[in-house]
Amino acid sequence: MIPNKILKQAAAWITALCFVATNYGAVSPSAYAQPEAAPSLAQTGLASGQNVDISKIEIPTQFGRIEETHEGSNGRTIVLIQDAHAVP
Repeated sequence: MIPNKILKQAAAWITALCFVATNYGAVSPSAYAQPEAAPSLAQTGLASGQNVDISKIEIPTQFGRIEETHEGSNGRTIVLIQDAHAVP
């Protein structure tokens, strides 16, 4: 039977080798996130000084959902984009 110390050392070396191989091995360029071109504010109708009907704002379901809207009385629009971990 293999002594326990040798078995632990072998497992440690194999683990270290796997970490080195995955960190320094060739990584496919498709493994990195590819940014998408976002529309400009002028294209979305959200540029400063423009009136926006907040009831017509839509976002793709894979990015989130609109939970609440409120239309104020001063004609300004504020959009709160809330991350699940950022705002309690």
